[in-house]
Parts: sequence; structure tokens; C-alpha cells
Amino acid sequence: MTYKTKLFNSIIIGLILFGILMIFINSFVQIYTNGIILKNMKYSINLTKNISSVVFHLQKERGYTNLYLNGNKNVYSNIIKEKNLVDSYFTLIKNINEKKLYFKNIDDLESKLNSLRVISEKQIESPINIFSEYTTLINEFIDYYNYPIKQKTTSETGKLMISIYFLEKMKEYAGEFRGIYSSIIKEKHINDKEYTFLNKSFYNIIESTNYKAFQFTNNTYNKISNFSNSKYYKTLWNYYNLIEKKSNELYKLNPEETFKDLTSIVNFFQDLINYELLNLTEKININLKKNKIILSIDIFFLIFSIILLIYIMLNYYKVIKLKNNLKYLATHDLLTKLPNRLLFFEKSKNLISLGERNNLKYAIMFIDIDNFKKVNDTFGHKSGDDILKKMAQTLKKILRNSDIISRFGGDEFVILTQYKNIEDIYSITQKLNNNMAKRFEKDGKSFTVSLSIGISLFPEHSKNIDELIKFADIAMYKAKQQKNSTIIYSKKYRKDL
Repeated sequence: MTYKTKLFNSIIIGLILFGILMIFINSFVQIYTNGIILKNMKYSINLTKNISSVVFHLQKERGYTNLYLNGNKNVYSNIIKEKNLVDSYFTLIKNINEKKLYFKNIDDLESKLNSLRVISEKQIESPINIFSEYTTLINEFIDYYNYPIKQKTTSETGKLMISIYFLEKMKEYAGEFRGIYSSIIKEKHINDKEYTFLNKSFYNIIESTNYKAFQFTNNTYNKISNFSNSKYYKTLWNYYNLIEKKSNELYKLNPEETFKDLTSIVNFFQDLINYELLNLTEKININLKKNKIILSIDIFFLIFSIILLIYIMLNYYKVIKLKNNLKYLATHDLLTKLPNRLLFFEKSKNLISLGERNNLKYAIMFIDIDNFKKVNDTFGHKSGDDILKKMAQTLKKILRNSDIISRFGGDEFVILTQYKNIEDIYSITQKLNNNMAKRFEKDGKSFTVSLSIGISLFPEHSKNIDELIKFADIAMYKAKQQKNSTIIYSKKYRKDL
């Protein structure tokens, strides 16, 4: 495998791995972002629950305070109870706010509440004005819903939060009606401000429950839609008719009992709010679980993809290695590790073409090991193999890396080398003979291993590699005949054969 091929494969692997990582990172970021949104929504819902609880108990505090200021002194313990509940839920809101800093004016709101309580205790203002200030304060608390509503979330969750805010407003209208109505029972004359509160709260409840544009769960939607047929609607109408008709039955009512009776309407809306918040919490918890499952699946597929990619690449490189090994076996001699005849022709043709373009001179050396057959027959093939290995090592040691060395078969080796002078060629052949000369003796007989080398020259003898090898082979046989280690080809040798 060439350097360019390796580089190209590495780039492709890198791009595939980068693509897998980018897909995972994108998926992870989306899941993580969605998870953050859902967790923030859990905080928001928790905040909303506490706001709703503060509003619920502050409405009762307002109602009981109004009863107390209008002469019903036996409700004082109820006022204290509701104050404590308001303060406990308000403390929870403050604790959540310290973690997330939702509201900047929360301390101002607390200060207003405490001031209002002082005013009511000292009865500095009229009951209806104190009631009105309580109402303003309650609506400021309800407006805290704006934070959860404006939080970045899913469109479905956002719509549900707006719907819950709508229910909270209806609950406040019911609370206003309860607070005013229960305190005016014993009055002979209802002032304009009280009557305005009654009318506004009554008609807002009636009209709001007919409004169908908000998104609720089926349970809440059905209850709101059927409000006009419910007992709460009838209770509301019955009490309102007593005012409208100026019935004497109005003055026979018990303020505390009436307050409790009208509280059922407030509780109706509070129960719907609690149901919607519970449903929303469950949805968010389900989505959080889904996020974890999806993230786990994504991590699994990332690991699986990387393992699969590694497996594919390992097998790919195994195939490449096998291919290279097969190519090596097809182009090299196994014993000497030298290029064989096939690879020699492939390389030498390229080198000869280069020589033609650049006026270079090359020599083909055809080498045969003298007495090699005797070594095999006398000392065995292992000794013959050792001579062939030594010949390969000697050739690599003496010749340059740019020269082409090949074992053609048996004890024949062919070399293509660049030269400048004939003396360069003789210098190489002399070194080869000096390194390879070896005397063998056995059973009183002796012989010497030497080299017969035939040489042909490019472009002097030919420009064709096949002819150059043929001429070098002829010169090599002539060297064997003359017992001369090296002979350069001449045309006359062709006539002698």
C-alpha cells in the first residue's frame, strides 16, 4: 500500500469517525438542551404550586380579615392560621428564588404584605379598602405566573401553563366574590365599591367558564365546560340572586357558613389547578425518562458504530495485508527475498525508459554460481540454500538501493545497475567474486564456488530489456567456457554459440 493510499484511507476513516461523532454530539446537545428545559420546567411547576398555595391561603386570609373587620370577631383564629400557611409557602417561594433568581421584587412583595397586615390589625383604613389592597397583592402574586409561562419550553407545556394561569384568575374571582359576599350579609346598605367587586367577580366567573380556547386535560375541560350545570354554578347564582332581588333571606344567612359554602367554588378551581400541575409534572418526568433512554441508546449506537468501524477497518487492513502478501509472493523469491523475474521486468522497463529520456547508461549483469550443483549434490540442499542467501545478502551489500537485483531461478541472478565508466562495472564484479569465493572439500575431493558474470550495456548493445538480458546471458555462458569470471557481451559471441 502506497503512502498516498494510506493517507487517503486515514482521511476517509477520520471523516467517517468525525461524522459519527458530530451526529452523536448534535443528538447529545439536543437531548441535553431539552433536558435542561425540562428540569427548569420542574422548577417552574414547583414554583407555580407554591404560588397557587400562597394565593389560595392569602384569599382566605383576605376573606376572614374582611369578616373580622365587619364585626365577625370569632374568625380571628382562622386569620392567624391562614397567615401562617401563607408565610410557610411564601418562604418556599423565596428559597426557590434564591437558587434561580426568578423574581427581583419578592422582598418588596413581602414588605407590602406585612404592611397590609399591620394596617388591618390597627384598622387604619376601611374594610373595603383593605380588601382592595389584599386583592391587588394577590394579583401581583398571580402575575408571578408570567415567569413559568415565559420559560423556554415545549409549545404544549407553554399552552398548559397559560391555561393554569387562566384557572388561577377564575379562582381569584371566586375568592373575591366569597370575601365580599360573606362580609355584607349583615349590612343594611351595600356601598358602590362592594357592589362593583361582587358584579365584577360574579360575571367574570360566568363568562370565563364559557371560554373554550384554552388547552386543558380532558378531565378539566369537561368540568369547565359543564360548570353551568354544576352545583357550584347553582350555589353562585342563588347567592347572587339574593343580592339582586334584595331578598330578606340575605340577612338571615350566617357569614361564616356562607364563607365556607362559597369556599367550595374556590376549592373547585384549586382542585383543577392541582390536577393540571400534577399532570404536567408527570408529562415532564416521562419526557425526562425518555431523554435518558434516548441518550443511552445514542451512546450505545456511538460505541457500536465505533466498534463496527474498527472491526471493518481491521478486516480491511487484513485484506490489504493479504493482498500485499499475495503480491509479494507473486513478485519475490521466497528464499532470498529478492524480486523475481516478473518484478525485475516491470521495474527495469521503467528504469530503461527513464534512461532513454535522460541519456543514462545501464549495465545488465547475468550471474551464475559455478559448481552450485555440486554443492547441492555433495553437501545437500541446505548448503545450496545458504549459498543463495549469502549471494542475495552480498548483492544488497555491494549494490545501491537504486539498482535492480533479481533471482531469475536456480543459481541465476540478474542485476540492472547504472554506471558511468566500464571500470565501475568491473569494480562491482570483483567485489562480488571476492565475497562469494569459497572452497569445499569432501572425501578427498575439492571444488570452489565462484561466479560467472555476463554483461550487456544500455544503450550500446540494445535499448530493449529482453535483448539486453539475452545478450548478458550469452556473455555469461562465454565466461563459463573461458573460465573467466566476467565478460562483456560482443556480437562475435553470438556467432560462437
